[in-house]
Amino acid sequence: MQYVTDPSENYEKLGLDDPSVPPVEEPEDIEDTNDNHEEEPPDFTLKDYPNFPAVFYEEGAKKPPSLNKSCAQFPSLEKILFNNLYWQTLNTDLGQYQLLGAYWDVRRKNKNAPTVRLLAMITPLKITENLYCQFWFKDKVVLSPKIYHYFLWREAWGGNNENNYKPYLINCKVPTEYMNQHPIAVSLVKNPCDKATNILKITVNIPKKKENFAVCVKGLDFHSDISFKLIEWIELLKLLDVKKIFFYELHVNEDVKRILQYYEEVEGTIEMTPVTLPGHYPNEPYLQHMFLHQYRGKKRLYELISYNDCFLKHMYEYKYIVLLDVDEVIVPTTGNWTTLINQITSDPKNVGKSSYNARNVYFFDDYITEDEYKPEIPSYMHMLQHIYRMKDVMGSGLYIKSFHNTDLVLALHNHYPFYCVEPCRNKEIDPNLAKLQHYRKTCVKEIKNCAKLKDTKVMDTTLWNYKQQLIDNVSALLDALNINR
Repeated sequence: MQYVTDPSENYEKLGLDDPSVPPVEEPEDIEDTNDNHEEEPPDFTLKDYPNFPAVFYEEGAKKPPSLNKSCAQFPSLEKILFNNLYWQTLNTDLGQYQLLGAYWDVRRKNKNAPTVRLLAMITPLKITENLYCQFWFKDKVVLSPKIYHYFLWREAWGGNNENNYKPYLINCKVPTEYMNQHPIAVSLVKNPCDKATNILKITVNIPKKKENFAVCVKGLDFHSDISFKLIEWIELLKLLDVKKIFFYELHVNEDVKRILQYYEEVEGTIEMTPVTLPGHYPNEPYLQHMFLHQYRGKKRLYELISYNDCFLKHMYEYKYIVLLDVDEVIVPTTGNWTTLINQITSDPKNVGKSSYNARNVYFFDDYITEDEYKPEIPSYMHMLQHIYRMKDVMGSGLYIKSFHNTDLVLALHNHYPFYCVEPCRNKEIDPNLAKLQHYRKTCVKEIKNCAKLKDTKVMDTTLWNYKQQLIDNVSALLDALNINR
């Protein structure tokens, strides 16, 4: 496996910093003598716990046998160390592993297939110990013959504080004879025969047909109302041929939540996944928001888990997965994302790249005032109204966003692939074909010469290629939700 080329040589040019309870007696059961009584169904579904193998724990379910009486016993529900709803824990002498998900990888170019990949955050140190996987089939347990791991960060970027949870992709090799018979669940243990304290359902989503594009959005933490901007952004992505947007939700404003629920439950164009922070990190809304704002290094380490969970869950369903924030979008000069990728790959030299990278350009809020808004465009259409950008696009590799090839990428970073099933090979998109249009008040904090960058501006109406259709679609959505303009 191989890193992509580090773009850090551009940092200096832009003035960037180098990126771092006592027991109580229970009452006896009271027999229900009402023969007509029907038990109320629970108000939750398995969708609420997508990483838990409930099939093994439902009443009357048959559990897989142990390897023998003293080895690899199936974990009872009371022995599983759950953490913050969606995480499960492995404690060892050297640290703590918070596990979120497990994924089945039998992609054609995966030379280690079949593989089960696990996402984890660990503290205090990096993985230096041998670990093992126990694979739980319907009628047996199988031990992993090989395990290896990838750190989803670079030590040169900092974040090595022992109090930080660090993101890892842990890879368990499944014996080849099980290529066509995937296990239902997996446990991570220190020794092969240990009784596990975690058990994760293995995600297997392999449809008959792959769609073209999906977008993944990291944990939403919006306490203010961004309804209009969000609707415009979602409707634009739909026009660009995005089939699904996967949102990860920490906490959002109630008005925003209502909009997201409509898109998920009525239209089916998005999917929401609730998430929490692991371990001792706070999850009460106000404290969590304050924590993420004050400790941006920890936030960036954590975000990689949601990004990679989204990619690994859906790598069989889409040809390309794009990681975006809700204030940015890759905008082609003409057409949509499908025509853009077709145009790029019409050159045989560009076929089969790990990713296609769009360079970043800022459309700053203060480049235009409300007095200068175009009257034919509704004032709440932020992107359509903001048609001025900085003159020059950012340097190669800086704050890019990418179309990630799901046949080839193994793990990814916010901007580019981290590891691939073969050496990562990336292609920069010519800015004349497409740019990452980024709508912000100002530059990200790492850029120290932002004032100089903001001194120049040019008009760019590329987004107006979708103007009337976008206005109509946003208006229809606002009507459907009875939202006042």
